[in-house]
Amino acid sequence: MKKSANWLNWSLQFLAGLVVGGFLGYAIVSKRRRFGGGWWLAPECVSMFLWGAALLGAGLASFYGERLWWGSFFRVIPPDEMEHSRSSRVASIATGALGCMLIAVSILRHFGVI
Repeated sequence: MKKSANWLNWSLQFLAGLVVGGFLGYAIVSKRRRFGGGWWLAPECVSMFLWGAALLGAGLASFYGERLWWGSFFRVIPPDEMEHSRSSRVASIATGALGCMLIAVSILRHFGVI
């Protein structure tokens, strides 16, 4: 039997991960700014870093599903595994990899390596 993805669940997890990843990326980038300094990245690298963090969060959330958010809190009734097809698994992994690449490029560009 061919496995099919639950695309509605995948999409909702993707959107939730996109939002949470963006907020966490902003919290990481603006940490120094709260104490009176500027961004810890060059201003032209901030948006690339934020997009990378958001895409990384979306990739992780769409791959792991509810297990990412709940983890091992529910020991009696654990959250269901995310239903994946080959295309949904590839889309999640590609999104997370693109997010990692954007984060790496923004940091390398900040330090002048690229």
